[in-house]
Amino acid sequence: MATLPNTSSTWECGTVPKNLFGNYAKINGAIIITKDEDFPNRALMETAAPRIVWLRIGNCSRRALPGWFEPMLPDIESRIESGDTLIEIR
Repeated sequence: MATLPNTSSTWECGTVPKNLFGNYAKINGAIIITKDEDFPNRALMETAAPRIVWLRIGNCSRRALPGWFEPMLPDIESRIESGDTLIEIR
């Protein structure tokens, strides 16, 4: 799997409650990149939610995901810089 610069993977962490990732992201200014709709749903209910990039790709392998996602990075970065906090990518 390709590695994006300055990133951490939850796959390496094992099972950790989702709220801990959300709290970590808020405290550290991190961005959550996820296929899981739980994070965006939670973000809509919170006033100070972490920034989230929601990947709406459906079923795919971890190996295929970066090839789909990486060409969209310039647009995602632009939207983050403009202040978007929930970015849905299809």
